[in-house]
Amino acid sequence: MKHKKENIAIVGYGTIGKEIYRALNKKKFNNFCLVGIMDIVQPKSRPRKCEWVSDIKDLIKLKPNLIIESAGVDVLKEIAEPILKKGIDLMPLSVAAFAEKKFERHIKKIISNSRGRIFMPSGAIGCLDNITAACTGKLTK
Repeated sequence: MKHKKENIAIVGYGTIGKEIYRALNKKKFNNFCLVGIMDIVQPKSRPRKCEWVSDIKDLIKLKPNLIIESAGVDVLKEIAEPILKKGIDLMPLSVAAFAEKKFERHIKKIISNSRGRIFMPSGAIGCLDNITAACTGKLTK
């Protein structure tokens, strides 16, 4: 049985975004197609094989099934709502944003009225972001 290719987009093209890009372009991920990258900073050498945009509305127009956020807490807070309201799945790497209860409640409300889902990472990435949140005094548990 052949699986349908999933359209993936990345928000943030810093160190982590570049690693995600490299991983998605390896042949072992045949069921994924990278459709776009969103970042406000244009690198000297832009990635090939996908669209480059600087606005979330333009990224959504590329019709990704999943958007992986690697741009930081402030960016996640701006992009989560429009992504989820369009029924697109979101994998935030800046999980410290959810330490803010108001944001967490808002996103839970959106998810309850949308087809979009959130996939929270675990392991090293999630751990590093939680440590950052704790260091800034935003993490209470």
